[in-house]
Amino acid sequence: MIGNLTLMESSLNIAAGNDPFSDKKEKYKQSNFEMVQSISQHTDWSKEKIQERTEKMAQEAPDIWNFDH
Repeated sequence: MIGNLTLMESSLNIAAGNDPFSDKKEKYKQSNFEMVQSISQHTDWSKEKIQERTEKMAQEAPDIWNFDH
């Protein structure tokens, strides 16, 4: 699911690697990107949370990538 993906700074991404979510949260907090920082507010990263984020991203996508302009 796309909700399990995020864009973040290369150095933070490398540092986070394949660590468990509880460890990655600290890296997410350090990001300059609001989208990444928001992930760190979750206490867990379950299938339900990923699904919720997928739906939110789908709703926001037309506003972010508006090709009518």
